Amino acid sequence: MTNPNNYRHYNAPYGYRVKNGQLVLNPKDLKVCRIVVDFMDRKQRPARETARELIRRGLKNRRGEIKWGHLVVQQIFRRWKGKL
Repeated sequence: MTNPNNYRHYNAPYGYRVKNGQLVLNPKDLKVCRIVVDFMDRKQRPARETARELIRRGLKNRRGEIKWGHLVVQQIFRRWKGKL
């Protein structure tokens, strides 16, 4: 588990950002997280199809590219399943 009050990594998990050494929610990332949870949990779509949907919608990743991999989508799903 990550400690949100003393986060020591440069990159925060999707849905968060690092501010003054603490994890805070990132609204831009949460939009992507909600779509991932919706597609994979509620609509029962696989990670690859969910990644294609993010690309189809033109959503950019943190690098500013319209490119999504299924492994990133799986990580987002594991972290946010049941929380959104």
